[in-house]
Amino acid sequence: MIDKVKSIDEDGVVTFTKNGKDSAGDLATCSAYGYHFINGKCHAYRRETYNKNTARSYSANNTVSNITNKVYGANNKVGGYNNCVKGYHNTVDGMYNNVLGNNLYTKLDGSLLFGVYNESNTARNFILTYTGTTTDDRATELKLVNDNRFFIDESYESAYYIESKCVVLDSANNEAVLRTSLGLYKYVNNTLTEVLDSGFVNSGDSGLSAVVYSIAPVASTPDYIEISVTGIAGRTLNYNVVLTVTEIRNG
Repeated sequence: MIDKVKSIDEDGVVTFTKNGKDSAGDLATCSAYGYHFINGKCHAYRRETYNKNTARSYSANNTVSNITNKVYGANNKVGGYNNCVKGYHNTVDGMYNNVLGNNLYTKLDGSLLFGVYNESNTARNFILTYTGTTTDDRATELKLVNDNRFFIDESYESAYYIESKCVVLDSANNEAVLRTSLGLYKYVNNTLTEVLDSGFVNSGDSGLSAVVYSIAPVASTPDYIEISVTGIAGRTLNYNVVLTVTEIRNG
């Protein structure tokens, strides 16, 4: 897991947190956030190219915590880093989220969030993407950007309809296979459970028939929905997984 960003000063210099201590980071960590590593320091932006009096949000009444966030619209509250928000009355945290709509919310990393709703904090639609590689036949968990998971916000009771697609490609033999599913999950009474699993559609080259794709609720702190794959021993397989999620919650 890459180091977390602690702060960015007015000159754009980033301070990370590593093992509970402040760190200047290194080239790999800096690049992972899309920043620039110059003369031993990580820069989110260069002072000479940024006028701090220039608005980082466009329109009115936006609350934006960091210069790396870009906000268009009004009455949005945006924390975290590297988020792009367009719309009204959205509440966004985390990193690398792209948001389009009204009255949306997220604390996830790397989501594509969309929808237009009359009430805040009640419903949303979003897309999550995962990639990974296997070289053996052991179960391997796939993670979101920033090594994160599809965590459940345990402050609310909620239900999730998930359309899931997993595309697999053998890098040597050029064989491909598809796994898809439809599922319904709910978080109620402090427990995340699967309500419906329509089963998987398995289609593609027969040489990859042994590939297993799994989506499952996991009890943890907080609970999360886990994406895992099991490959084939001695073969290098690459995966692209897309979840399209429709959520309703008791706001």
